[in-house]
Amino acid sequence: VTDEVRYPEPQRHDVVVPADAVVADQAKQSVVNVSWLQVNQIAEGESLDSFALRVASDLMLSGPQASFYAPLLESKLGSGFSPGTGYASSRRETSFSVGLKGVAAEDVEKVEAAILATVDKVASEGFPRERVSAVLHQLELSAARVSSNFGIQTGMAVMSTWVHGGDALRPLRTAENAAKLERALDADPDSYWQGLLSRHLVGNTHRVTTVATADKGFDAKLERAEEGRVSAIEAGLSDAEKERIVEECVALKDAQEADADVELLPTLTMDVVPQLAQTYPSKHEKAAEDVPLQVDAQPTNGLTFFKIVFDLRGLPDRLISYLDLFTSWISELGTAQMDYRELSQAIKASTGGIRAEADFVPALSDVTTAC
Repeated sequence: VTDEVRYPEPQRHDVVVPADAVVADQAKQSVVNVSWLQVNQIAEGESLDSFALRVASDLMLSGPQASFYAPLLESKLGSGFSPGTGYASSRRETSFSVGLKGVAAEDVEKVEAAILATVDKVASEGFPRERVSAVLHQLELSAARVSSNFGIQTGMAVMSTWVHGGDALRPLRTAENAAKLERALDADPDSYWQGLLSRHLVGNTHRVTTVATADKGFDAKLERAEEGRVSAIEAGLSDAEKERIVEECVALKDAQEADADVELLPTLTMDVVPQLAQTYPSKHEKAAEDVPLQVDAQPTNGLTFFKIVFDLRGLPDRLISYLDLFTSWISELGTAQMDYRELSQAIKASTGGIRAEADFVPALSDVTTAC
């Protein structure tokens, strides 16, 4: 894979896409996306810029306190961020994209203007240090958390540089890169972000604006065009070429239906699988004010997961139907002391996330009630 040829000036592309028959507003089906090509991860392998831009992307896009939240989402110019929005570092050269879907045709220019104005504003003002620390906290938690697909995620992370001959382990050095970024901010607290974003966003001429417009007749037009191409190709084939194509199709069908040689697949044998799963007995203790506490020591890579159970048997019946709504919004409503932006920031700075759910279980002491 060769390096991209950088554009000397911003580009714009207008494309036509299929219309969505079930969209809420048929008049709002345009998609606007602005993208910048950024860091060459091979040529600039030792640079901190890629990691810092990943942090900047989170600061600009994630949560109600993000830079783009008010100008793009609260403004109701669109129904949500467009597909592909965010920082992409899985390729040889990274990119940053931001856009909206569900945009009215007359608002397309407003969306692009809002994106560029927000970029200029962020590049001028930078980010508060406490918000940067919160994002770094989240990245380190994410790197430490062992999930069911931890192995696959780790393997995919190293591919972005490894397949191009770069340092395979560099994308995994989250803690090391976070420390480097902290030192860079300590050394240049007033203009680090301004310099980074000016180089890779404001002053970056390799910028592409893509506007997708919905067409109700897109599928029919595509089908007609395909039929025309197939007819043209068929008309140019000799009898011998047609016969060869048929033979290749038959051979392909036979190969697909043939029994696979399972001996070629990597397998585990029973002698390498533990006969008994590791067990971790629970401990039952008392917390403050004699609240029952169950402690389960698990191999969580140093992370602590905390769950609180509230007894809702005293909740009035008229409120039961609102439980699902309440649990889904609990981290977005704010509190008596914090608005929803401040709460979101506090959660991000101190935890790996807070969520709630309603569970209905039998009360073992009384078969006629539930909690």
